[in-house]
Amino acid sequence: MWKYIIRRLSLILPTVFLAGTLVFFMLRVLPGDIVSTLTSEGGATEETKQKLREDLGLNDPIVVQYGRWLWQIVRHGNFGYSHYQDRYVTQIVSDKIEATLTMAIFAMVFSLLLAFPLGIVSAVRRGGWWDQGIRIFTALSLAVPSFWLGILLIIFASRMFNWSPPLNYTSLFEDPGRNLAQLFLPVIATGLTSAAVLSRLVRSMMLEVLREDYVRTARAKGLRELIVVARHTIRNASIPVLTMAGYHFGFIISGVVVIEFVFSIPGLGQQVLLSILARDYDMVVGIVVILTVILAAWILVIDLLYSVVDPRIRYS
Repeated sequence: MWKYIIRRLSLILPTVFLAGTLVFFMLRVLPGDIVSTLTSEGGATEETKQKLREDLGLNDPIVVQYGRWLWQIVRHGNFGYSHYQDRYVTQIVSDKIEATLTMAIFAMVFSLLLAFPLGIVSAVRRGGWWDQGIRIFTALSLAVPSFWLGILLIIFASRMFNWSPPLNYTSLFEDPGRNLAQLFLPVIATGLTSAAVLSRLVRSMMLEVLREDYVRTARAKGLRELIVVARHTIRNASIPVLTMAGYHFGFIISGVVVIEFVFSIPGLGQQVLLSILARDYDMVVGIVVILTVILAAWILVIDLLYSVVDPRIRYS
């Protein structure tokens, strides 16, 4: 087990390196740079802009800029400097990563807690009203964009209950109640699409497992349907769902870009969009690298959960 974990952890470094390299070169070929943003207000002359580009090293060949970026990571442990915010990228990411991770983890948990009951009921009541209603609900959830759903939730909560989430973000570790109040609606808006996909997968896997011989044997022994479903089908149907959950965590992370704007949450999603608009490319690359590390670690956790769900799986 430990050898497998060490081997997987050793693969994170080249994955992160490749992701950072690709994003670095892709952003450098786009038109414009940070100087255009810094001098957008003030009527700076072209000479001033060229002098600023020279001072920031933007006139150097792209290979030299890339080498400088790698040297900053190796020597100083940071992912560049945000000239737009006048701070190191690592400092900005450390301030905002908690909000994004908290919302993403809550959204993933919400998706799984909703997907399993819906999928199980839909499979057990196949062809019935419950099954039809759940399938309609999941189809609507897939069709509705998360940002539009977020706006509808805000309007509904304010009109029907005269309530809206707090505007100023509070960390989960500072005030859990206020944090949950602020993340309640964005978690629903973010996680509902993933819950719809996962519930359909749970349904299909449950239907497949319910046709297995050992399930018929359990029923022939006189076991109640609840025990048959709980003991003999759910665990065997969970492995593909866990695999899809690993993929959808990345989907949720990418979806927080818009959701954080809708609900005014100061996380990495909001920051990366602002940085793209400001052409603060070092900031964008740093966020992509950090999120790559998080996703790689999450996939490793999902792989390790396989052996918990199915004891027959062993890693050597």
